[in-house]
Amino acid sequence: MEKKIQIPSKWIYVFRVMFSFLIKWLPAWIIRKVYPIPRCMNMIHVFGESCGPHIYINDKRPSKTLELYKIVIINALPFPITVEYLNLDINIESLKWISDKQIMRNDEIEPSGGKKEIHVSHDLTDTQANTIRDYPSKDSPSQYPMLIYNGSIRIKSPVGNFDKGFRIETRAFIFKD
Repeated sequence: MEKKIQIPSKWIYVFRVMFSFLIKWLPAWIIRKVYPIPRCMNMIHVFGESCGPHIYINDKRPSKTLELYKIVIINALPFPITVEYLNLDINIESLKWISDKQIMRNDEIEPSGGKKEIHVSHDLTDTQANTIRDYPSKDSPSQYPMLIYNGSIRIKSPVGNFDKGFRIETRAFIFKD
């Protein structure tokens, strides 16, 4: 017996549009009752998206850089939010590379599935580049060093301002000479 997929009624979409229109006119204290800050934090998703090398240590390039893949923020709330800034710490394995990097944004994200991509890159010091250059080459991508992004985004919303923390782990692809 096949399980049938139930398609949502058109009324759900009509209600969502009407609710998003009405929420602009509702006082903040009513919105806070329906969407307290912990619920809002659960409805904002932060993840990473990437392809290609993350670290370039190559004499043909003008600088040695750590190219961060996109940090993607998705707003599943029925009202718009604003990303004021992003705090970021970056570690490679257990080595702390970048600490307390703050990126000012002030980007608005649309309600109900709005998405914002943040691209960040950072020039490496000569010491950091030499450490990576001395890192042994690995045969398998599963043996590449872990690149760990710890951070938080500062959200401004109709229910108040709050910080949403995140942790993203990936394997660092290194492009050497």
